[in-house]
Amino acid sequence: MKMPSRDLVTWNAIHGDSKEILHHFEQMCEEGVLPDDITFVYLLSACNHVGLADEDMHCYASMIMVYTISANLEHYTCMVKLLDHDGHLQEPENMIKAIPHKPDVAVWTTLLGAYRILELEPKNVSSYVLLSNIYAAAGTRHVCENVEQQRKERGVKKGHTWIELNNDGAYEIVVDDQRQTLR
Repeated sequence: MKMPSRDLVTWNAIHGDSKEILHHFEQMCEEGVLPDDITFVYLLSACNHVGLADEDMHCYASMIMVYTISANLEHYTCMVKLLDHDGHLQEPENMIKAIPHKPDVAVWTTLLGAYRILELEPKNVSSYVLLSNIYAAAGTRHVCENVEQQRKERGVKKGHTWIELNNDGAYEIVVDDQRQTLR
């Protein structure tokens, strides 16, 4: 169903995949509806979700320079996540230092993904598993794979555990090579 006229709230409520959101943003601007800070949270998140780094940087710059919208913590969190995608620490740290407000939990959790946890405990397999799970949940599988590769290169081994199922015997579960044996 097409709406005869859409206001900012209507535009901000439109969802779709990341490229559709960029297209809706262009349509919104063509219709003369000015974006707000919420619009840019959607845009930055959408670009971030599919790894459109150039578009994300462009959206962030236009938010500030064209639309004179001040970045809030949600915008900074999106940018820290974007800058973290390639596993570089300096860029996300610089972004956090630029935040005029006190960074919140979301910003720090995002930075946690920037390998900080691996610097603190480089031989703790739990750090790799936690970080890998964070990236997997965020849909950044390529970064998740980088974490796994670092774990292997550093010689950090995943452990194994034994479980008993229905008094049918004990199973050894070895996560690293996906081996299962019955005893």
